[in-house]
Amino acid sequence: MSTAETLNNDFRLENFFVGDFVSDGIIVKPNGKLIRRFKVEGQSNFKKGTLTLNEKFTYDDGEVDKRVWQILCLPDGSYEGYTTDLVGPPPRNHPTENLFSWSYRLKLPVKNIPVTLRFTDMMHFHNNAISNVATISKFSLPVLKIFQTFNKV
Repeated sequence: MSTAETLNNDFRLENFFVGDFVSDGIIVKPNGKLIRRFKVEGQSNFKKGTLTLNEKFTYDDGEVDKRVWQILCLPDGSYEGYTTDLVGPPPRNHPTENLFSWSYRLKLPVKNIPVTLRFTDMMHFHNNAISNVATISKFSLPVLKIFQTFNKV
């Protein structure tokens, strides 16, 4: 298959995520040491230019977490994302061919203390799945990486 055949120049988040989706992932330290595994069960809908993603995270230690993203699909083809634990400006970016990236800060509990962490997501759409690598940083230093694959149900 040629490079041109593998690229999807019309990749849109709302086309992939509408409906049910699942994800498997791992969280590792910068040295590659495995910290946790997780699964995500998600449902999403697209109404009036807004993609709503409802995600339920189940970690291998039994912890369960939920997050809802409201992603605005803007007229210029870019996206702007909102969630309740977002700190500062919302992430905004435009997919390029079959790649999408954005960076944002979330306030999350770490050992019951709220900590603001920067997430930088790099998503790649290929073979009807999305692979995501997220780098999590504190004070501009990478502290964790997440490797995750999303699939439609």
